[in-house]
Amino acid sequence: MPRVQSPERADLVAPRGRPRFSGFPAALRRANNGPMRRRKAFRAALRPALGASLLAALTATAATARATERVVKIPTRPGVTLKLIEIAGNDRTRPIVVLFTGGNGKVRLDDWDGRGNPVFNFLVRSRGLFAARGFHVAVPDAPSDRKETRRGLIRWRTTAGHARDIGAVIAHMRKLSSGPVALIGTSRGTISAANGAAGLPKGEVAALVLTATVTRLNRRGNRDRVQDVDLSAVTVPVLLAHHREDACFVTVPDDLAELARAFTKARHKSIMYFDGGGPFRGDDCQARAAHGFAGIEDKVVARIAEWIRAVTAKPVPR
Repeated sequence: MPRVQSPERADLVAPRGRPRFSGFPAALRRANNGPMRRRKAFRAALRPALGASLLAALTATAATARATERVVKIPTRPGVTLKLIEIAGNDRTRPIVVLFTGGNGKVRLDDWDGRGNPVFNFLVRSRGLFAARGFHVAVPDAPSDRKETRRGLIRWRTTAGHARDIGAVIAHMRKLSSGPVALIGTSRGTISAANGAAGLPKGEVAALVLTATVTRLNRRGNRDRVQDVDLSAVTVPVLLAHHREDACFVTVPDDLAELARAFTKARHKSIMYFDGGGPFRGDDCQARAAHGFAGIEDKVVARIAEWIRAVTAKPVPR
């Protein structure tokens, strides 16, 4: 029986199967009709035809294929399990990134057939881009005792139990590499990433990256924001990355300077603003808007990856 999506969630789920095109532009057809020496012209025509977001997705898919992607289930707390997407390479010293989706934290791995993206969240769809830049990647789903509830991780992201789940994900990834671990969240996933960096023992996390950070309460005031975490307990380097055109009412770009000051013990703090991308569509707080860095995924991942490597590099002995 086909799975029915509720209207408010349907936009977050990537369509299964291959993308369907109504037809290629005439310039593209002409470029593909010539001999092999004209392949450059074909590629040049292909780029604008597909668009930046789709090219980034294709790049991520190819990178994922070169590594090993699988869904694994791990124990976290007594009687609780958690599924995650794991992308692993062969280098046992490469850095690790743990990517936290937004919303209610559900990645829907129970329903995913392994094709495309289980949800269209910025970090979930960009996981292959991180793998292409030399990272082991983990994308955790909501744990078994939270994913059956409608609220999922809402009002749970700041808890000690959630931090313990994150610690279990890190312990699993440690079987693959001894490299530094960066926690990266987007939208409400920033609350999870901040909680992990604040609540886990020293040495577990090497860097914290918050993208499209939730800095304000929702209209009803009944959902968390990143300031609900004890940010003064974060001692690792912190990066705040945001799109200047993010119009979501709980992720306001002008809040970042004040937010950075709340990380009073962080060894290093950086703010990155991004421009461009699009065309944006849908709700301002969803993945296809500036809030989700639509159209500039590769650019954003590249800058984040560069920053992580810089702040986690070991000093060269004199």
